[in-house]
Amino acid sequence: MPNTAQDWAELLVKKQLPSPFRVGQLVLRKMEEGNLPYAKLATTINHDPILAYSVMSQANKERAAGSETSKTVDQAISMIGMEDLKKTIQDLPFQSPSSKDIKSFYYIRVMSTSLYAAHLGKAISLQKAKGNPEDIYWSSLFMGVPLWHLWRYATPEMRLIRYAIRSNFKLPQTAEKEVLGDSIINVTSAIAKQLSLPDLVKDCYKTKNQLKKKEWIQLAHATSPQGIPRRIEDRNLLLTMQSPHFVVMLANLVAHFATYDWYSKATLRSQRMLATYLQITLDDAIKLTHEVAAEMSRTHPLPTVMLPAAKLLVPPR
Repeated sequence: MPNTAQDWAELLVKKQLPSPFRVGQLVLRKMEEGNLPYAKLATTINHDPILAYSVMSQANKERAAGSETSKTVDQAISMIGMEDLKKTIQDLPFQSPSSKDIKSFYYIRVMSTSLYAAHLGKAISLQKAKGNPEDIYWSSLFMGVPLWHLWRYATPEMRLIRYAIRSNFKLPQTAEKEVLGDSIINVTSAIAKQLSLPDLVKDCYKTKNQLKKKEWIQLAHATSPQGIPRRIEDRNLLLTMQSPHFVVMLANLVAHFATYDWYSKATLRSQRMLATYLQITLDDAIKLTHEVAAEMSRTHPLPTVMLPAAKLLVPPR
């Protein structure tokens, strides 16, 4: 069994992620019916995060040395062309979703979290008028790809970490190192380095761009239960908050906590961070996260898992 971040990365990146959806077949039928704009094909492909990632990954592998990575799926389609798109779809393995298959359940659940992060990232970008909303959407979605690999191909280990934290009350990093030999952030960063991900996603995994725990706490503390948040005075933190990758990281942080338990202290803390970043009240930040949950759940009726909007009805754990 691997016991370092690099070992895990080398093992997992060799494995192709299967799709539990049949969107690829729909896309092939549409392609046979006639010439469709790349944007319309991308809209259909968006219903399958694995297919979307496969198309984007293929485009980034084929790009010229030194050129920018593909940022959106329609741009990726234009880079690889229709023939390569068809081949990418045909080569993508299919795995039927099953509520009785624990690997399938966790695999789709982690995709649900990523899709919520994507919708939230886009909403934040639109409200803040920061970055390109479509770029933010896809990067927020694909930031989760390393975790998709872990939950699909290291399901027993990931469940053991959850059990150690929630039942044995171990600190997350302690549990992660006992099971994986390293922290999850180091493992996912090592995986991200070896994948053909958008540059914005890779920026999120660079150590220099990651906020320290005290900086996240500083963001949360700037928002009180009532009133507009205080402005951040820390120059370094302000500079980080100005970068496009910050929106991607913030959206994924909120999604991580909210899709597990909407009513936990950790979720509330992340909503306070969101309020500070957008300079809106905490009530408005909570309202935004709930509205995005409803939008994402309508757009992506994933099988076998409880969607974010449905989880709003689940009592606190």
